[in-house]
Amino acid sequence: MTAGKGYPKGLLKVPTVTTDAWASQHEAARILGVSVGKIGVLIATDHLTPAHNPAGEAGVTRVSLFEEVDWRTTATISKKMRRLFKDSIKFM
Repeated sequence: MTAGKGYPKGLLKVPTVTTDAWASQHEAARILGVSVGKIGVLIATDHLTPAHNPAGEAGVTRVSLFEEVDWRTTATISKKMRRLFKDSIKFM
């Protein structure tokens, strides 16, 4: 897989991280309880950090994944609504 493949256009400089610091997009989706498509949205809105494993496979960093897990469990409704609004503006 070439650098940037599997990510939204414009993310061409994706770092390669160690296997234990990397999670596949499918694993991230399972942990967050969302679709793989939503993982792409979370990457595009800078909530997850894209990364390649040493084999060049697309995924995200475990640090960003578990930061997202923590945010989802602790964020208030108003913070979630604010994030939804800001993310919506990014896609307009």
